Amino acid sequence: PDLELEDFALWVHGLGGIVVQAHPYRYSSSHSWLRKDILDGVEVFNAGLSPEQNAAAAQAARSAGLLETSGADTHHIYSQRIGKAGIWLPYRVTDSKLLA
Repeated sequence: PDLELEDFALWVHGLGGIVVQAHPYRYSSSHSWLRKDILDGVEVFNAGLSPEQNAAAAQAARSAGLLETSGADTHHIYSQRIGKAGIWLPYRVTDSKLLA
């Protein structure tokens, strides 16, 4: 559906999901994307971005008190990015319920 960002966030939150800004500095160094009223998290590591872009995303997420996520931005099976990103957890995940 064609939703405004605020309505999309309400819909996602209503379903128990979270709203995460992916690769926030891919196209711009502006902070205009940082909407603490809508976002729950920020992708702070993306295998396709520079270390500087990832560091800026991490700093923004931490200063805003948002969750930090990671992604490889892998959209096909032949991508060079497969296995280049992940999330470290202090425990072994054996069930999807442990991610909630």
